[in-house]
Amino acid sequence: MTSDAKERKATPIYSGVIAYFPDALAAVARVSKAGNDQHNPGSELHWDRSKSKDEYDACTRHLVDRASGAEFDTDGQRHMAKVAWRALAALQKEVENSKTQKIATGEPVLPQNLQYSASRDAVEPSAWVIKDTRGDPVGYVDEAVAVDAAAALRVWTRRESS
Repeated sequence: MTSDAKERKATPIYSGVIAYFPDALAAVARVSKAGNDQHNPGSELHWDRSKSKDEYDACTRHLVDRASGAEFDTDGQRHMAKVAWRALAALQKEVENSKTQKIATGEPVLPQNLQYSASRDAVEPSAWVIKDTRGDPVGYVDEAVAVDAAAALRVWTRRESS
């Protein structure tokens, strides 16, 4: 997570995720605990990544099971909660891998299928807002370090790579 205040405000973890899906997240947490109890009996709750390497296959298996009409797996956990847990695990690894690539190469690793643009922030005109092709804000750059949109994109890209 970034320490930049504007970027943190553009990442509303509580109001944009937890507040929307409290019951679903509770079901995912129960899956996490049940998985830990199954694969690491007696151990403190933790993600044993050595036993979690097939996120896409497992996610798909649970999705197929749910699509076939089974709401619950044999252990009593919801298939969709297992789909969500596996999807979060895959996403976490993907994000971590991008950060590792940035550190290893010193070059930014940005999604290949998205382009970014910079424009003046309507709320804070002394800042540049960085948006992806969908128009979603992904970051901010202060005017003091970027005099134009191209410079703002370079500054943001470098900052994302650190």
